[in-house]
Amino acid sequence: MACDPELLSNWAKYLCVLISGFIEESVHVLILKYVKRKASPDVQHFIGCKMKDFQNAKMGKILELLGEFSVELKMGIETATEGELKDAIDSVVQNRHLIAHGRTIGISFVTIKDYYGRVLKVVELLETALAS
Repeated sequence: MACDPELLSNWAKYLCVLISGFIEESVHVLILKYVKRKASPDVQHFIGCKMKDFQNAKMGKILELLGEFSVELKMGIETATEGELKDAIDSVVQNRHLIAHGRTIGISFVTIKDYYGRVLKVVELLETALAS
């Protein structure tokens, strides 16, 4: 039994929004865990407050944030995510933006599934880098 293409398209849009939220939440959690290990309670509180403003987590913004902690950290993640990984993060966030503003997008279920796999790789890279 074949699925309705319009239904799959709507699922892809819904998943795109969820994955974009997953990216933002992952960055929040991983940065806060990093700061908890490295900084005093006052600095932890400060970073926690600043992280509330972190949205639209395209790769450039993630790298900029990492660079505020460590240039080496930023460079390592930048190198590891060049190409398809960066493109997946940026595409998910850009499409989420278009969806939120009622624009028509042509993202398929297969494409969003592929992006999700790449997003997971980026989150794993961030987790490893921020754990050291």
